[in-house]
Amino acid sequence: MNHQVNVYYKYCKEKENYIGDYHRYQRELADKILDYGLKEIFQIDGAEKVIERFSYGKPYLKGKEQCQFNISNTNGMVVCAIGDVEIGVDAEKKKSFRKAILKKCATSLERKYILDGQEAEQESRFFQLWTLKESYVKMTGEGLRIPLQEVAFTVAKEEAGENGIICSKAGNFYQYQEKEYWISLCAKEKVTVQWIPGV
Repeated sequence: MNHQVNVYYKYCKEKENYIGDYHRYQRELADKILDYGLKEIFQIDGAEKVIERFSYGKPYLKGKEQCQFNISNTNGMVVCAIGDVEIGVDAEKKKSFRKAILKKCATSLERKYILDGQEAEQESRFFQLWTLKESYVKMTGEGLRIPLQEVAFTVAKEEAGENGIICSKAGNFYQYQEKEYWISLCAKEKVTVQWIPGV
């Protein structure tokens, strides 16, 4: 069976340029994107959806368990992935990060991969790996109960594994770089991914 996942991403106002509750603003945008995707893929009217959460907080549609979705937001962007397999999505805007965090979330090989380059490249590689790790823990529904060092990645250039991404955990990983953002998707099964801007 050929599974497809649509990953919708939308630029939005950045936090420093928004007056009001930024989290609420992004949540409302995410809800509109989700409604659009549910209608487009599953012909589900978003006004009728009922969202509930599993024990560790992963959302799902009540009575429509075949419709899987996951949402992520970062400063200036909202992302929603929708498909018919278990998925997790994460997006991050590249920015400076504290090097001390690497001891908590990265293996020694990952630290070498991140730190082997100029500062801008280090920032890009850190968030490349961070979003991959987050997409995995979001797909499982267990969140940060899984220590991030246990979700170890090797990134090669199309040399091994789908997209050159190898993980110590079971999952199928896909990435998209959009300007200064990394978007990562983890799916329980192999999927065809469509990256769809500006819904």
